[in-house]
Amino acid sequence: METKEMHLLQEIDLIEVLEANASQEENFLFIQKWTRSADGRTNRFDDLMQYFSLSKCNKDFVWSTVLEEKQLKFSTRGKKLIQQFMQSYGSANLLKQPSLAVGDEDGEMWLCTDLNTLQWQPLQQPSFQIKYYSACASPGGFVVSGGRSQNGFNQRECYSYDAKNGQWNTLPPMPTARDNLFVLGGCNDEWVADVHEFDLTQQTWRQRFPMPDICKGGAAVCFNDHVYVVGGRNRSCMRFNPRTNTWPSLQRPPSRHNYGSSLVLNGNIVVFGDLNHESIEEYSLPTDSWSKWTLKMPQKSKGWAFASRHYIVEGCV
Repeated sequence: METKEMHLLQEIDLIEVLEANASQEENFLFIQKWTRSADGRTNRFDDLMQYFSLSKCNKDFVWSTVLEEKQLKFSTRGKKLIQQFMQSYGSANLLKQPSLAVGDEDGEMWLCTDLNTLQWQPLQQPSFQIKYYSACASPGGFVVSGGRSQNGFNQRECYSYDAKNGQWNTLPPMPTARDNLFVLGGCNDEWVADVHEFDLTQQTWRQRFPMPDICKGGAAVCFNDHVYVVGGRNRSCMRFNPRTNTWPSLQRPPSRHNYGSSLVLNGNIVVFGDLNHESIEEYSLPTDSWSKWTLKMPQKSKGWAFASRHYIVEGCV
């Protein structure tokens, strides 16, 4: 059902949809959209949680969407779901507010541990030096891998950062060093809109429908089985549906985010920085609209390598 039609759905009809639908990720999103679609519905969130099973959700979806939902913190059933999820990792710890980490292509990194204070703190610099690396979130921190050394050599080393104690740890290296690989667009003498999909099972590539617009210096994120290409010089915002092989265009961000990084936060897409400004902008999927954060990037950069959202875990109950 389209978001704009959600307010027409009565609660009894929503419950029938939730009971008949096997995808718990979709059920959680249905509950989110329905409770936000009209006044007076947010107080129904707790009761509707009984029609949602956290254990049947993808772990990445839980971290990126479920645990970001503010209504969970005021929901009795929601708090129990959080505790059950943490216990599945061998811990009954509670979670603090999500933290953000960003890093530029030259290897400098910053951390914002409280989104209410809106302040960046420089991270302890790792002993290694790399450029143009990849990064992804992990519980309690993030992982960086690959990239190039200061001498220009490709690297296969991997390192993890623990945000709770501020320590860097060395992980087993990747089997082989990675060079530049463009799956969505990219530049090979000239910018292209090509899209290719790699099948991990068959170990084969296939070409998919190209992006409707070339995105120069943009970022890509995966959310709810779709791929979003955002930012860049042309203020892109496009969504790829792998099932239908289609690319509907969405509302463009107000600002350029040339070589800015991106991530999913609380069910929305956030784009960080640009070569010429420090703005952070957030895209709302339900309303197809953009808003600007008060928090700005810690500095201007030649290009942002990553943005990572994670939780710092502390305190037993």
